[in-house]
Amino acid sequence: MNKKYLVSSLLMVLLSVSQSFSMYSRLFQHAIGSTLVGATAYVSGKLIAQYKEQSFSDAPQSIQRWARPILAEGGMKNADSVPLKIDDGWAVYRGSLITIDRKQVDLLENCLGKKNLNASEQMFINDAEETLRHEKKHYQNGDYGKGLLLYALTAPLILESITLPGIILKLGMIAGTNLAYTRYQEAEADRSAFMNMPSLEKLEMVKAAREQQVKLFENNMRNYYWYHNSNWLAKKVGPAISDQFNVLDEEAWNASDDFELAKIEQKQAVLIAVADFIWDHKHPSFKRQLAIAQECIEARKTPKKEVHLQTSFCVI
Repeated sequence: MNKKYLVSSLLMVLLSVSQSFSMYSRLFQHAIGSTLVGATAYVSGKLIAQYKEQSFSDAPQSIQRWARPILAEGGMKNADSVPLKIDDGWAVYRGSLITIDRKQVDLLENCLGKKNLNASEQMFINDAEETLRHEKKHYQNGDYGKGLLLYALTAPLILESITLPGIILKLGMIAGTNLAYTRYQEAEADRSAFMNMPSLEKLEMVKAAREQQVKLFENNMRNYYWYHNSNWLAKKVGPAISDQFNVLDEEAWNASDDFELAKIEQKQAVLIAVADFIWDHKHPSFKRQLAIAQECIEARKTPKKEVHLQTSFCVI
């Protein structure tokens, strides 16, 4: 009886040790995989950034003189030396340099050389400043490195699946997690740019620009233009989405009461959100950007509460 008890106890101990070893072995393998993925992506990214820094053209001196004081606000490191280059859009390229949209360079340089700007030119300069502050947040916050870290932590999960459904599920989890974090980074960069605009008047101009973008995108939904210069998925499903949007427009005209109209407008809002996500899945929707701008305006209008410390003296 005692022998059977000892044997069964020994087997249970060996089984628990085996399970623990297996668990720690998986953790070790995941750690090794994350390290390899992260290190490879980071090193290759930096090498590509060095090559691009040499191949991209420098931003004109007038733009650099305008941009560097803005970058220096708040004590940003390397504000006077971070490379400012020209590329196909505003961005922080792999955490190493800031690029300016080549389509805007000539107009930006022209506006900066003027003493008196008209309303549209003032709006353009204001938008450029907000965009620069947005990219400054990405650079200063090290968003490229943080994004790589999350990718390195999640990517090895796919190796733990051996079935096709499991691999597809893990791919969805990895893509969804990284996409959600990217959109969070973009929203926070927007918020930082809005909160650091030098005046409330300039922030109001940013909000007005976002309102125009919201209206323009909705109009483009009606005239089938929103997907023309977008990705393949938008071009594939764009006509169907615009068709449905226009059908809802007709239903709205014939709505019998406010309740029915509200339901139709809610359906249109869903279509706009879906189209906006397909058109640009990495950034918050135009409506969300507008909401963030409004939140920042309200935050800046609200006076900061002063904390008064009361000291009581006791005389003995």
